[in-house]
Amino acid sequence: MTDEEYRRERKKIVVPLFFRRKVFIVLMLVITSGIMTVAATYAWFILSTAPEVTGVTATVGANGSLEIALLNNETGVDLGKITAAVGDSVSVAGIVRSNQTWGNVVDLSDTSYGLGTIILNPSVIHTTDADGRTLDTTAMLSVPKNGTDGRIKSVEANTVAAVYNDGAFVADNAGFGVKAIGSYGSVGSNRSGILNSSKNAFTASSSSANSAAQGAIKSNGKVLVNVAMNGRTGSYSVEQLTAVQNMAKDMRTCMANVLTAYKHSIIATAAANAGISNGDLDVIRSGVMSAQGNAMSSYASNFPSSVSAADINKVGNAIASAEVAIELTNNLLYTNYGTENEEPVPADTTYTFAQISSVLEKLIDVNALSADNVDTDDFVLTVSSDNVSGIITDAADYIGSYTVSIGLMTLNVNTSKNNGAGVLKQIDLSGLTAPEMPTSQTTANSTITNFYGYVIDLAFRTNVDTDLKLQGPAIDRVYTDGAGGTMGKGSTVLFTKSTENMNDTQIRSLLSAVRVVFFDPDNGEIYASAKLGTASISDQTASAELQLDNGDVLTGLRAAEPKKLSVLFYFDGTDLSNVSVINAKTSGTMTLNLQFASSVELVPMEDSDLKSATTADRYIGE
Repeated sequence: MTDEEYRRERKKIVVPLFFRRKVFIVLMLVITSGIMTVAATYAWFILSTAPEVTGVTATVGANGSLEIALLNNETGVDLGKITAAVGDSVSVAGIVRSNQTWGNVVDLSDTSYGLGTIILNPSVIHTTDADGRTLDTTAMLSVPKNGTDGRIKSVEANTVAAVYNDGAFVADNAGFGVKAIGSYGSVGSNRSGILNSSKNAFTASSSSANSAAQGAIKSNGKVLVNVAMNGRTGSYSVEQLTAVQNMAKDMRTCMANVLTAYKHSIIATAAANAGISNGDLDVIRSGVMSAQGNAMSSYASNFPSSVSAADINKVGNAIASAEVAIELTNNLLYTNYGTENEEPVPADTTYTFAQISSVLEKLIDVNALSADNVDTDDFVLTVSSDNVSGIITDAADYIGSYTVSIGLMTLNVNTSKNNGAGVLKQIDLSGLTAPEMPTSQTTANSTITNFYGYVIDLAFRTNVDTDLKLQGPAIDRVYTDGAGGTMGKGSTVLFTKSTENMNDTQIRSLLSAVRVVFFDPDNGEIYASAKLGTASISDQTASAELQLDNGDVLTGLRAAEPKKLSVLFYFDGTDLSNVSVINAKTSGTMTLNLQFASSVELVPMEDSDLKSATTADRYIGE
C-alpha cells in the first residue's frame, strides 16, 4: 500500500469516544510535560545565587611587623583599646593623637608633654627586693637628704610620678603616659609649688630652646654651606631639601620652647601676686598654656617687667613662619600634596636655587649665605639678627648669640639684644615668692618642683613570636633599602652643653651617669637596664650610644599579644660628683632617642610610596 492509499484508509476509521479522550489526555500530558520542562529549566537559573570560578591561583601577601604606641590612662588599663585606624597618621591626626595609636614612631617633642621643662638632679633607683630586679612603681627613685653640715645623711624613696597639666607636673591621677619623677620640695601650699615649678620650667625651657637651635643647624646645616659656597647656581637634591625641612622643624621646636619659657614667666609672676586668688591663678595657668601668638597679650598685666608683647608676638610669628617653610617643602617633596593622590617625588628629583630660596628665606636671609661673607682663613660664616632676617637669627634675640660647627665650617649667629645674652636672660624670677593665702584657699602641694627622672609608658605588638631588642646603631624603621623616609636614629643620647666652660672630662663624667631602665609598669619587674658607651664630643655637642648591661634583649613578645613596657630615665648619683657639672643653672640639655627591633627578621609589606618617601619623621624622645 502506498502512502497515499494509507492516508485515504486512515480517514475511514471511526475512533470510539473513549479512545479519542485517551488520546486527548495523552496529548495533554505531553504538552504539560513540555511546559514543566521549560519551567524547570527557567527555575534552575533563578536558583543560581552563588556562581563560582574555580582554578584561580594566588599567593597571599604576608609581612612581619613590630609596632609601638604610647599608653594613656585608658589604653594602659586595656591594651585592646589602642587603635590602628585610617586617619591615625601624624600628618592627619597630629603628634599627640598619633602617638596613642599603633605605628612605628612615638614623637615626644610636643611641648604638651612638658619634657623640655624638666631639670634633672641625681638620684638612685629604688627596688623592693634584695637583688634589684623589681622596681617600686610607687616610688621609683630614692633621693638624698642633707644634714645640717651639708653632707648627705640619708637616701629616701619619697618620689612620686606626675603628669604635665596647665604648666605644672601634678601628682594627682598620674596614670599612664609621659610622667616626671620627683618630689614636692619644701613643705608648703600648692601655690608655692606652682611658683617654684614655673621658675624651674622657665630655666629648662630656655636651655631646651638653645639646644634645639644648635641641633637644627648641627644636623642639617650642610645645605647652608652648599648655598654659601655654590652661590645661586647649581641644583639641589631631595635629600638637601629634606634637610632644609628638618631644620625648619627643629627651629619651630626652638621657638616653641622660647614661647613656653615666656608662658612660665607669666605664670610665676601671677603666682607671686597676692591679689590673685588660687581660682583665678588656675584660670590664668590654663589660658596662658593654651594661648598662641598674639593671644598672649591678654595676660599683659602678669608680664614680668622686662617682657614685652612685641617680643612674644615675634615668637608666634616665627613659629608660624616655620610652619610655612614646612608646608612649602612638602609642596616640593610631594606631587598633589594634601590630596588623596599625594605621592613622593622621585628620589632623583633636583631643584633649582630659585625653588628652594623661598623656603630658605623663612630660615635665614639668603643674601647672607654668600662666599663673600665667609672668612676663608678659618672658614667661618657670621650672621647677625641686627641685619639678617629669618628664624635662625630671630632665635638668637631670645636665647643669645650661639655658635655651631657644620663640618669644616663654623656658623656664628649673633645678636645685640641684652649685650648678646638674649632677652630671655633679662627675665629674673629668682626674687618671686608665694604670698600668704587665706586658710580657705590653702591647698596641699601636689606640684612637683624637684625632678629626678621621667618615665615613658609604651606598648608593643608583633605578629610573630620574638624577642624585643634595644636597637643600638641607627637603622631604617621599615625598609633597609629605602630612600630615608623611615630612617631611625638608633638608641642614643645627644648632649648640648650650655656654656663653653664645660670641658670634655666633665661631659664624659656626666654622660657616664645616665641610666635607662626598662620595666613592666604593672608589677615593677625590671626587664633590663642600660648605660651609655664612649661619648663622641664635637664642640658644643656630644653623643653616645645606649647599651644594655647584658646582651640586647629586653623581653619576649608573643604573636598578636600586645605587651606593656615602660622606660625610666635618670642620673645615677653614685657616679656623679660636683666636678661633673659647672657653676650654672643648667649644664646643658640631653635628648634621648630609643629604637627597638625584633630578634626575628621582619619582612615589610611593599609600599612604593613609603619606600621612596623623603621626609623623615621624628623619633622617640625628641
